[in-house]
Amino acid sequence: MFGILDVIWMMMCFWGVRRRLTMVARRGSGGGTAAQVWTALALGRVDDGPAGGNAALVVAAATHLAASFALVPNGAEDGCRISLPLLGLVVVWAAVLLQRMTAGGFLPEDQRRRIQGMRLGLRDVGVGQRHHVE
Repeated sequence: MFGILDVIWMMMCFWGVRRRLTMVARRGSGGGTAAQVWTALALGRVDDGPAGGNAALVVAAATHLAASFALVPNGAEDGCRISLPLLGLVVVWAAVLLQRMTAGGFLPEDQRRRIQGMRLGLRDVGVGQRHHVE
């Protein structure tokens, strides 16, 4: 289950950092980071700006903390009966959070336009580069 969580956390962090770095000049309309975190935890779509990127990083840390707390019952006899279902719930929660936060586009708009241009043959490809985009 932690392998799945690692992939989810990696995608959340990539999405968040990309939003923080590529959208600095653009200000979102959904409020600050705290408001965006609450929106994400309520399974809403976060803003496509720096505050949304910060919220994604906070949510990744929060689900990481939840996963660690889900393992606390392992300290007791037969604790896995409690901790494994709890960890499964954290995996599902993190996956739904990722899907809801990034709904409408995981890639930034400029990268989507670049890929679309390559698909349509509108973008020049330099020497030694491939034109293949899937």
